[in-house]
Amino acid sequence: NTSDSNKVYLAKYSGSGAMSWQKKIGDYKNSYGFSINSTADNGYIICGQVQQTTTSGQHGLLIKTDANGNLTGIPKHVTGQPCYFYPNPVNDITTCSLLNISNCSPVIIRLYDLFGREVKTIQATQALKGYTLVVADLPDGIYLAVIESDGQTIGRAKLVKHQ
Repeated sequence: NTSDSNKVYLAKYSGSGAMSWQKKIGDYKNSYGFSINSTADNGYIICGQVQQTTTSGQHGLLIKTDANGNLTGIPKHVTGQPCYFYPNPVNDITTCSLLNISNCSPVIIRLYDLFGREVKTIQATQALKGYTLVVADLPDGIYLAVIESDGQTIGRAKLVKHQ
């Protein structure tokens, strides 16, 4: 049974100091929030760490909420094609690949920054085995790539860009 005192505490106050809402987030032995920032959708992103059991070590924690402190994020687990980039980390050009892709439907690659903002959209008309992706125009950072085909998400992968 997880005690409320071991959860991340999130509260929003008005300009006059009145509490608008409060939330306690975390389902583990100990959850700690160390940094918070607002996101483009008026929600919040919290970074911290979690200890899952009394005998486990600390692990990274990333929480995304909407404007009212409700948990949000990736709506469902994708069990589709494994996706990866190479090289990764990337300087200016990388290759996006889906393993075992069988159809040649056009795909859309959407890159999101850590604040959930879509920063680049690429429409590919070929299968992703070896699709070249130019990211020289993006600033250094960590991005989430979401690959879609026929209106369905078929893969996700992390892309790290640095000079």
